[in-house]
Amino acid sequence: MSSSAGFSLDDILMKLSLKQENGKEPKVEDLVVKLRRLQQAKRTLEEELWEVQKIKGVLEQEEEALCSEAFQLDVVLKEKQEAHRVLQFKCEELDQESQRKQEQNKQKEELVEQYRYRIQEATLKHRKTRHPRDFQQRSSLQRMLQLSSLKLRNTGWSSWLNSRRS
Repeated sequence: MSSSAGFSLDDILMKLSLKQENGKEPKVEDLVVKLRRLQQAKRTLEEELWEVQKIKGVLEQEEEALCSEAFQLDVVLKEKQEAHRVLQFKCEELDQESQRKQEQNKQKEELVEQYRYRIQEATLKHRKTRHPRDFQQRSSLQRMLQLSSLKLRNTGWSSWLNSRRS
């Protein structure tokens, strides 16, 4: 009978067959007791070995699961880093575009302001040149109305109306 612990029953019997220190052969009962103790120790060691192997298997499964999870997390991390890089690049582009548009808006506002001043200047110039003309037109219109009213008084309404119709 052999064992997986590294010793066999033959080895045990050979050691047990040696004489005791006082030179006498050991008693069979003592040998049986020693054999039972050794068998019990062997069973205990085998149970402990089985427990250790069982724990080792569980730990290997956990290690495999953790490695798989670490790999997945690494993939997710790389994806997120890439997304972050893309978003950061896009953000920088948008900032540049925003600054460019703000500059354009500022230039357009300045142009609008320049045009507004030019329009105001032109309007003021036009008013200055128009004022004397308006005064002349008003005074001419008033003279015509006065002349017309005098003519109406002198010739009467009917002749004036007839002259207007023809």
